[in-house]
Amino acid sequence: MPRKMTTQAGGLEIEDGTYRVKLESWEDAEMKWEGKTRPGLKWTFSFPDVADEEGNPGELTAMSSTALSPKSKLWAWYQALTGVSLDLDMEIDLDDMVGKEAQAAVVHKPGSDGTGSWPRIENLIALPKAGRKTKPAVDQFEGFHKEDGDLDWDNFAGRCSTEGVAGVDVAAFMGVPKATGPAIRKWVEEKPERTLLGLIEQVKHQKEHGVDPDELPFES
Repeated sequence: MPRKMTTQAGGLEIEDGTYRVKLESWEDAEMKWEGKTRPGLKWTFSFPDVADEEGNPGELTAMSSTALSPKSKLWAWYQALTGVSLDLDMEIDLDDMVGKEAQAAVVHKPGSDGTGSWPRIENLIALPKAGRKTKPAVDQFEGFHKEDGDLDWDNFAGRCSTEGVAGVDVAAFMGVPKATGPAIRKWVEEKPERTLLGLIEQVKHQKEHGVDPDELPFES
């Protein structure tokens, strides 16, 4: 009998580079290396500035050993996330890292079978001191935030409808097949001066006047 499967999205779409990350959780895990199994730790990091297909902060997991020595990942990651300088014979609490942020270097590497290309967190470094609590000068998504921190795409669709803008108009303006939440968010975040409200205004302008206002200045 034929076996039917449902297509699913792959992993987080992200380019090689340095990103702000937040440690969401950790858990005990087993690591396999050269046929041997040893204790390890599995870390789940979220990317506040990189959205997944549903418009939520993307996530990547990473593995490390349980070794706490100057050359270990755990040593470097603890210092990067907490800002605490470690020394020998110190005891740490892993939960102190949860909820903290750092900068992660992301690189694509082949899977364990040598095929494919998957994003991996290569290392962590501390956020610049001036950047630990700062926010962008412009809130690119002002007016479209939910209380839980997600973006209110229903509100966005309602504003578009009020302005006489359809999803196909937004997609055509951005040059994408479909105006999905991740596609819209990516377009806005490509340039710091862009805003979600500004996108609606630009699409409306182009629809009414047949002019691409992308080169024109616009206000948030």
